[in-house]
Amino acid sequence: MREMARKGEDALQDLREKLKALSNRYAVELLEVLNPKAGDIIPDMGWVDIVEGILEMQGWPRPNRADKEERSQYEAEYEELRKRLSTRGTLYDSMQKLENAGFVRASGERGRKHRRYRITHSGRLALDAVKTIHGLILTPTEVGKAARTLLRYKNFVRLMPAQAKFLGEMGDVHGNLIIQMPPGSGKTFLAMVIVLMRLQQGIRCLYLAPYKSLSRQIVDEYEELFNQLGYSMVRYDVQSDASEHTLEQADLVVGIYESVLSAVMARKQWAEDIGLVIVDELTELGGVPSERTAHEIGENRSSRLDLLIALLKGRRQIITLSSRFGDTDNVARWLNADVFRPSVRIVPDEFTVTNTSNGVLIASADGTQQFTTSVRSRLDAIHEHIGDYSKRTLLVVTGTREAAEYYAARIADSYPREIDQHTIEYVIGESGSHPAASRLRRFLSQGVAFHHAGLDLSLRARLERKIKEGKIECVVATTGITAGTSFPFDCVAIMLDQNLTKRIDRSRYLQIAGRIGEYHLAEHGGTVYLALPRAEEGENPNIIASRLLHQPLQPLRPNRVDPRLVSAILAIGLSREKILTPDIMENLIRSVIEKTLRAALDEEYADSVCQQATILVDWLAERGLIQSKRGVELSREAQTAIEVGINLLDLAEAWDLIANSEPPDEDRIIEILLRFHLVQAARPKSPLPLDIEIKMANVEPPDEGLLRRVEVRNAIKREVFRGWLEEKSVRECIQSALMAGAMLDEKRTQWSKFDEGDMMTMVEEAADIAHIISEFLERNGMSVAAQCFALFETRLRWGLQQDAASTDLLQLMIPSETGVSQLTRREIRMLIDGGYTSIERIVRKDVDPTDAKPTRERFAKRCGLPRKRALAIYKAAQAHMRRARARR
Repeated sequence: MREMARKGEDALQDLREKLKALSNRYAVELLEVLNPKAGDIIPDMGWVDIVEGILEMQGWPRPNRADKEERSQYEAEYEELRKRLSTRGTLYDSMQKLENAGFVRASGERGRKHRRYRITHSGRLALDAVKTIHGLILTPTEVGKAARTLLRYKNFVRLMPAQAKFLGEMGDVHGNLIIQMPPGSGKTFLAMVIVLMRLQQGIRCLYLAPYKSLSRQIVDEYEELFNQLGYSMVRYDVQSDASEHTLEQADLVVGIYESVLSAVMARKQWAEDIGLVIVDELTELGGVPSERTAHEIGENRSSRLDLLIALLKGRRQIITLSSRFGDTDNVARWLNADVFRPSVRIVPDEFTVTNTSNGVLIASADGTQQFTTSVRSRLDAIHEHIGDYSKRTLLVVTGTREAAEYYAARIADSYPREIDQHTIEYVIGESGSHPAASRLRRFLSQGVAFHHAGLDLSLRARLERKIKEGKIECVVATTGITAGTSFPFDCVAIMLDQNLTKRIDRSRYLQIAGRIGEYHLAEHGGTVYLALPRAEEGENPNIIASRLLHQPLQPLRPNRVDPRLVSAILAIGLSREKILTPDIMENLIRSVIEKTLRAALDEEYADSVCQQATILVDWLAERGLIQSKRGVELSREAQTAIEVGINLLDLAEAWDLIANSEPPDEDRIIEILLRFHLVQAARPKSPLPLDIEIKMANVEPPDEGLLRRVEVRNAIKREVFRGWLEEKSVRECIQSALMAGAMLDEKRTQWSKFDEGDMMTMVEEAADIAHIISEFLERNGMSVAAQCFALFETRLRWGLQQDAASTDLLQLMIPSETGVSQLTRREIRMLIDGGYTSIERIVRKDVDPTDAKPTRERFAKRCGLPRKRALAIYKAAQAHMRRARARR
């Protein structure tokens, strides 16, 4: 025991001596100068180089030593500082103490001029520890200062290798920049560092994300910090309620590609004075082969992102984030951008999973390992290869919702995991009665979750939060979960089927595999299983594996703009000039199209778009929306449509119903909404291209199968709208809608997966369309019809009958310990049915001078709501009335 105590004391004494050595002036700076960059060879450095390295850390880079007759003022000051530092004994004494502590090894003759120094492994460990305590970043650059703020907020104790390289090399970020880093390596953090720098300079910023889930994650992670620093952050997509004023005042807007494109093309004021644009997932610029059938027109988003960047670049700084892609130089020239592409990369173990005649073969991608099993299921074979699955977290990625829920059920039955009941209740929340949430609850009880867009947005947010916290260890998901934030998974299994095989290339494979996250990969390792389809299901499995694991990355080549984008581009020109001659129109279109990446790669692209625009102008002229005698001139209605954000193709399609002089009833409004492309594109998708779109895209007209599918899916949508407006529950709306579809199509093909997430997205998008139609009608002097659409918008947003949508109960804000809430649609109906038809009626209906009890107590007893909630509502109603009287 005494011997152990003595050894322990010796170790403590040694630690004290090492800490003492590090406490000397310049000690940490000396180690930092000697420390190589990630991946570099450890250097031997002379005294002069060390001194100059410390000066550079202090903001004095070595001047150009070209021979000159006279030295500049900077060179004179630099030389004075260098001499003073190199001859000062303090610096040399600190170096000797680092050498005595074992942090530095010296070689050569004694004396400063002849001695060379190298940092030891102990020195690097000590420096890493000091940097962690100090905040990881010692470089006093603008990038470093902003990064240190974010690191403190994120509570990071270690930078990922690529992040450290970026922060070590970038003093500031001037001009456009392409950041290419592996998935899960911390690109978003670096983007937010640049955002913070620009905000500190008074520059407004825009962050473009491909999906609502990613934009929500960014806001959730950084909004609190930016608010603390005095900067406002606003989310902008179809489900956000940000007003134009809020967007104009926002310092940072986080938006979805399509939503921002609409705002930019409509020349919204909030989008005009943006100085920095972050484009997340630039690989979305990669298109697919041109549209081959009518229902595929406009399905690919690459052309929309291409057009958006073209409209934004030039006057704004552009920073793009992505994993690697082919021919980066082409994109760099297009953006006039530098490229940051670190060679540092940590890779997981990769295995292919293939069915054989005797079972399943699991082989490493490099061919050095093989594992065979007699089980027939790829999923079972993967679990067998994992071993003790309860100790390994797993993400299974599939191509369809049906497959995701199928595999989730299989895993829940055969490989259950432990889970805390509180986690289940937190995730499900108040969505327990919804169809998809009910199915999710069953799987969660076995420790397994599925994730797809059929779940409502708020539930998905809660689910993702618990996945990140490590509370849910097995998830089966469609590919939507693989865009953006990484999760702490030990294993990722990609279950290829015909659907997913068609949509995945090497870049997409790397994105999915990267969901392990580089930080988790560095700490714990990781494994990716590529489960290949059977040979009889289509393409040869070996060819698929070679393409995804070894094929060079494909270059980004956006699709051509679809007819609706051509219409929107034409609208930009028509909104700038009252009358366009054919030459001016062509020049305006070229001025937009020639800025795109597709135009940079395709010399004939601009010509073809101009030809399409000419065809479109003739078609619009036939329908009276454009006059083309003196040139191209908009009708009054077309001009108003452009101003409020209605595409001219949508206006032409719905004009016969909109222009009807009779006030629109509920059925007519629903039919108008179903003619708008945004509602058609909502699941279950029912896009039916116009004749002009088919002509411009040069595809075959829709066949009978497509026409039948559109008929069935529109029947489903009509039933959803009617049920929602009758105040049916979400479950009842979906059930009745699917029954309506089944009556028209007993096979229930391709539309049966319709859940609450789809329903609420469709309803919100329809409400947005109702809003802009109302504005359009008001501006064209059709006030009665405008009021009908405005009321219908309210009914859609709340799910209310007409009597409830007209009351001011919707305006009541109810404070609580957790924030401010509004009445639910169920509470509104209970109040109205109880005679509380307005806020004033809540306060006054139960007034009784003969009863000694307070009026609030009578209200709480009679309204039918839980007492605590009723009292909160009554108090909020009183406060609302007092504010209303004060305003009068």
